[in-house]
This record gives sequence, C-alpha cells and structure tokens, in this order.
Amino acid sequence: MSLDMTSKGLCVWFTGLPCSGKTTLSAILAEKLRGLGQNVMLLDGDAVRNSISNGLGFSKEDRITNNLRVGRIALEYIKNNSIVICALVSPYESARKLVRDMIGEDRFMLVYLNTPLEICERRDTKGMYAKAKRGEIKGFTGVDDPYEPPLYADLFFDISLTSPEDIIMRILDFLSSKGFIFDLLSRVDIGDIIQIAKEAGERILEVYRTSFTVKNKIDNSPLTNADHLSHEIISKRLKNIYPAIPVLSEEGKDISYEIRKNWQYFWLIDPLDGTKEFIKRNDEFTVNISLIQGNKPVLGVIYAPAKNILYFAKRGKGAFKLVADENPQNIRVNGKSDDKGLRAVVSRSSSPSGVRGVSEQIKYQRENFYWEFIKILSGSRGESRYLSENRYNHGMGHSSGTGDSGRGRRESSGFCHQKSSDI
Repeated sequence: MSLDMTSKGLCVWFTGLPCSGKTTLSAILAEKLRGLGQNVMLLDGDAVRNSISNGLGFSKEDRITNNLRVGRIALEYIKNNSIVICALVSPYESARKLVRDMIGEDRFMLVYLNTPLEICERRDTKGMYAKAKRGEIKGFTGVDDPYEPPLYADLFFDISLTSPEDIIMRILDFLSSKGFIFDLLSRVDIGDIIQIAKEAGERILEVYRTSFTVKNKIDNSPLTNADHLSHEIISKRLKNIYPAIPVLSEEGKDISYEIRKNWQYFWLIDPLDGTKEFIKRNDEFTVNISLIQGNKPVLGVIYAPAKNILYFAKRGKGAFKLVADENPQNIRVNGKSDDKGLRAVVSRSSSPSGVRGVSEQIKYQRENFYWEFIKILSGSRGESRYLSENRYNHGMGHSSGTGDSGRGRRESSGFCHQKSSDI
C-alpha cells in the first residue's frame, strides 16, 4: 500500500514589478517542495500569457481577467491538495483581493517582492524597461503603468538585500508553521525499512548458499546476482510505499547531478555492502538503507543477514541493535579513548595505503570492520563524496572520521559502526 504523502492545498502567489525575482524564486520553491514530496503546480506569468491568456492585452481589465483565470486554475489544483505557485506581476490590489477571496483566506499566501525599480531594471535581460522608456512598449508596469504595493502580504522580500536561499527557507518555514508542508521523516515507518532490509537479506542468502558467479564492474569492484536481486527488492518496495521519495542505489541507474542536487529527501541504499566478504563467504556483508535529508542521514537500517543482526536508527528516536528475535537493545556512542593515538577503521579486505604509511609514525589500532556505508553522491560538482561526521571526505574509499567511530555514529543520528567481533 502506498503511503499518502499529500498535504493540504495552498496557493503561493508571488507579486512584484517585472524582473523583481518572481520567476526565479517560484522555480526554486517548486523544486524544493517537490523534493519534500509535495504535489506542486507552477503557473508562471509568461507561460500563462502564451497559453490560456494568449488573446489578452495589457489594459487594466485584461490584467485583472488574466489574474482571475490563473486563480481559477489554481483553485482546481488546490482542491486536489496541490501547492500551486503563481508568479505574476499582478499590479492591482483589487485583482489580488479578488483572487484571495476566490481561493479563500486560509489557502492563499501572498509573497510580495518589493525589489527596488533600479534593481529590476538591472535584472532585465530582455531590455523591456529600456524599450518602455523609449516608448516602444506601452502600458509597461513600473514605467507608464502603475504598480500598487499590497496593503497586506504574508511575506515580503527585497532580493537585493536577501539571498534567494534565505527567501526560500523563510517561505518553507512559514508554510511549515501553518501546516501546509510536513516533516516527511515523521511519516516514514522504520518498521517498513526493517522489513524491506530483511526481505533483501533473504534473497541474498539464497544466492549465498549456491555456486554463484562473479563479475566485475567498470571500476573492477566485484558484482554478483545477489547485488542485483537485493537492489530490485529494495527499490521496488521503497517506490511502492514512499513514491514521493527518490531512490539512489549503488546498483541503480546513474542519475545526473543536475537532478539530484535539488533533492531534499532521498533514499540512499547499498543493496549488498561487502561483496568481497560475500564472495569469501565469511558472513561479513550487509544490506544498507538510509534516508537522507538535506545531505544528512536521518534514518537508517544496517542488516547482516548471515548473522541475523540488524541495526536501526531514526533521528530523535535513538539507535538500536536487534539480534535474531530478541528485544532491541539501545546502543550508545563510545566515549573518547584516553590515549592520544589515532584509531583508524578499515575493512578486512582492503586497507588504505595512506593509513599503512602513516601507521609507522602514529599509534595505530586496526579493527576488522566491514561496513563502509554511508556513500553519498553529491557536492558542488557532483563528484563522489563520503558522508561522515557532518562533513564530506573526498575520494573513493571507506567512510572515515576524525576520531573514534562512535562519534561518527552520533553524528549520523545513531548509524552504527561496529567491529566484526561485536557482530
């Protein structure tokens, strides 16, 4: 059964002079809301003028008619619990009031961009203001047609003084405070994720007990049929239960950074972490599923199917270890070591060359460690990075921290780094 991720409908109406930032901000807001799992419709003034209002001019009457047409369309989507973002100059107070009354006071949010005229002119890449001042365009708002500032606006901004990022965050905070958007994490049942991880683990074990074949990926890392089966189960189940949350998988299709960069939430999964250990049949491999919010893990499950041990955590709920059918045990971060040496954590199968070199100069304790999660594909240029301790470590290797592994566990909302001797 699919989880209903829909919030109540609303119209966010951007108003302001031409080139005040309405189109830019409305597009960013739409992407942010979609990333939060919201149903969003974007109605931009230029697009509307080229479609449903193609026959209208720019007289006061035609401008009001155009605003009302957009309002009626918005109302239909609002009835279906969508958030409708409208970006129109809408220069007249009377027209904005008619739209507000049509939609309803409690479902209409007016955002006024009171960007100064000189800033709008500098932002005008089409040269419309210049043409209007030369008399080539008649009835241009801000030049020879008036703009009536709202008597009341829910929020107002000057983009010359406030960054787009800050404006969007303030709008999102306002929507959240009014109950129009929800904390998606609160709607995710970690029991669902535990069950999915166990189902994937069962399929992995079916392959594990056979004479499976091994292939190599482009980077020469090993790949088995168990990787594929686990990926298919996890991806299908997550998309079925939480269709609004995108999935990024170790074995999934490549998703461009241009798409990923706007995700506010996404599932990050490694369907079979520790394929080398799987091939060696030493039982040290896991199924890893995490929910990422704003590039930080907020929920996760790590399941070692061969040992029937599972770790799970959710932000604000703590971290737990589950062995077979026993009751979950609350786990906590290890205290800092009294010694001043550096503790490095590496996998059993591969040890970073840098650590081996440094180990001759520093106090070094090697731990058998098979969990190399969490990987995250993000960053300003879309390159691979590894998430650890609220910061990003460059390079292709194991997840690492600057101190003991317990600290990374705390920073990851309880994600569990454990020695193989513990599991």
